[in-house]
Amino acid sequence: MSSFNTLLKNGRTPSQLTITRLVQAFAQKGDKESIREIEKLIEPLHGILKFPRMLFINNTALAHIKNNNYDAATEYIEEKFISRQLTEDANLSFVFRKLIEDKEETALEKLSAMAERLANQFGIYKPVTNLFLQYIDQEKLNDAELLLQVRICRNQT
Repeated sequence: MSSFNTLLKNGRTPSQLTITRLVQAFAQKGDKESIREIEKLIEPLHGILKFPRMLFINNTALAHIKNNNYDAATEYIEEKFISRQLTEDANLSFVFRKLIEDKEETALEKLSAMAERLANQFGIYKPVTNLFLQYIDQEKLNDAELLLQVRICRNQT
């Protein structure tokens, strides 16, 4: 982090890949404060660097999960959607893919339930769609089918 600060103080612009990897590394350590700090530090570079907000949102959620704070991760994401800080085009595929790859079953259950709540209570379907597509992509066809069955049953009642 000090190297990153020094780079910025010297008027240098870090590459998008550098920032992405740094944010992801902090997520793996569970360091959400450093992710937030990087987001603030690069704010003045918004005209030069085009970063999707989802880089920070997804990795902050993963940092919560790394700290075994699944409820904080789901509340963080859910609040962003409900308050409309995130729109329907927001993409949680990265988070779902990481959870499936890392076999984070508890976190996946919590985020899956959150995605269902967003769809059922608020008509926000993107997270549940992202989850479904990740199940397909990761060849978790039984999970994808179950998710569809749950969606169909809820829509029929």
